[in-house]
Amino acid sequence: NTYFRKKPRDIAPPPRHHEDTTLLVKTCGMDHTILEQQVHHIINQITQWDSFARRLLVVDPKVGDYLRRWNEGDLENLLSTAEQLKEEGWIDEILISPNENEDLVSQVLGRWFSKSSYNTHNVQGVPLFPQLWGFEQVQTQYMLQMDADVIFARLEDDDTIKEMKNAVKA
Repeated sequence: NTYFRKKPRDIAPPPRHHEDTTLLVKTCGMDHTILEQQVHHIINQITQWDSFARRLLVVDPKVGDYLRRWNEGDLENLLSTAEQLKEEGWIDEILISPNENEDLVSQVLGRWFSKSSYNTHNVQGVPLFPQLWGFEQVQTQYMLQMDADVIFARLEDDDTIKEMKNAVKA
């Protein structure tokens, strides 16, 4: 008799906390129309089963001449949305890449490529300095980095973060 049987309960365990891992999301002014929706998507998907020591948003402040441009850039609107996301607790910190600091640009690119350059982006427009500088701001042993326009689905608890860490250790 199914009448007296209790309904099954869907009780999810608490997320695994990765104190040694930072989630880093990279964005630029071109993302101003999608940033809020995308940060919600990324955080909701990635934190279903996992939480992180920090959730950082790295902003490339360059405006114009975007690689694979699909939208006009609006840095002011993007930063306003980023502040709102921080106030609402979606992200812990907003890091704006110091692209105008030529000495720092040269130092960071020198550390990564053993070549000094003042160019924050390569000749194709790829943002090298903003991303590498963002990496250097991470204080945990591991980092999961993605662009703000990424779309993915975690439909089951696949323990992706542990698998990624194991791949790095192997």
